[in-house]
Amino acid sequence: MEDQFKIKKITIAVTNMDAMVKFYNKVLHCGLQETKAYGTILYSGKLAGIKLLLCPNEIADVVAEQNRQQFDMEVNDLDEVVENTMAWGGKLIGEIRQTNSEMIASIADPD
Repeated sequence: MEDQFKIKKITIAVTNMDAMVKFYNKVLHCGLQETKAYGTILYSGKLAGIKLLLCPNEIADVVAEQNRQQFDMEVNDLDEVVENTMAWGGKLIGEIRQTNSEMIASIADPD
């Protein structure tokens, strides 16, 4: 039953589109490209092989100001991702932690 559900697309409601496009393209290599829908400009690409859409917060009618989305991701070079996160307006939340089998970091995008 575990394959019964699959993520088809992730939509993130954003308030700072320019910063978010730069962050997701430079840090997570999403290849976001401008597209038009709903009478406005959106950005679409892929995150870890899953379709990703950045949508203006007003269009999505999202009220949350924090933790609108959370992702667990595995990366090849954690230091590089953390460095790029800081360079492109994101931030490291807490400290990088070592578990028995992996290094873990929590990062936030600029929005």
